[in-house]
Amino acid sequence: MLNGKLDFRSDTITEPTDEMREAKTGWLQGRKVERSQDRSLAWQLSHNEYLGRAMAWYGDMEKKIESLSSEQILDAFKRHIQLDKFTFVRVGDFAAVKNKAPAVGVAPQK
Repeated sequence: MLNGKLDFRSDTITEPTDEMREAKTGWLQGRKVERSQDRSLAWQLSHNEYLGRAMAWYGDMEKKIESLSSEQILDAFKRHIQLDKFTFVRVGDFAAVKNKAPAVGVAPQK
């Protein structure tokens, strides 16, 4: 389970999921917001000049990302991300938490 929402280790994700749709929508909206800010737009223009790109490059990239299916995203994730090489860590003062009263509706930990 990754972020408690989506299990990228399984092969069962074949249809667009709400999380993936929302992630793409959020990322695309973020790109639009970036272009509406002078500082960010100036950086993009100078970066494009350095790389020899036109602003249309971003439009093409955004269209490609918008058209990705959940299956394509999962495939890319599996090719490029190796979860067995990640370290997942839970930190905190668990002894102190154990001694406190649980939040309403939360079962106490054993």
